[in-house]
Amino acid sequence: MSSMSVTVHEAFPVVSARGETGVLGDAFKPAWRNFVGFIAGVISLTGIIPSAVLGVLAWLAWRRWWPRPPRSDAPTQKA
Repeated sequence: MSSMSVTVHEAFPVVSARGETGVLGDAFKPAWRNFVGFIAGVISLTGIIPSAVLGVLAWLAWRRWWPRPPRSDAPTQKA
């Protein structure tokens, strides 16, 4: 048997430094920061993803056309 304790809190209202509740400017600032951070993340991914794809394609091309040494465990043919 075990016990569990749950505490529920109601969200605090947005209150400005002047004491006014629900000031649009106070809610807009963090929303703008989150939006700018999201766009910065998207921009960085658009640089990382194509680089990764090109890297994989280059590796596959290298594997396909780079001469490989003969396998040592290949069966030898006797004439």
